[in-house]
Amino acid sequence: MNSYWVRLPTGDLVEVVYRADLGTMLVAALLLFLIAWEAAAWLWSLIRGLFT
Repeated sequence: MNSYWVRLPTGDLVEVVYRADLGTMLVAALLLFLIAWEAAAWLWSLIRGLFT
């Protein structure tokens, strides 16, 4: 088990515990890749729309 501390906007510290097995990391990496891909596609269409 791994954990890290997060400070909430209220000022409280909360410990987040997570399991770092391979499946979880692969799913997280895939989700991050998909989000970044969508953001890049949106940004590209925005830039292309500005110059056409």
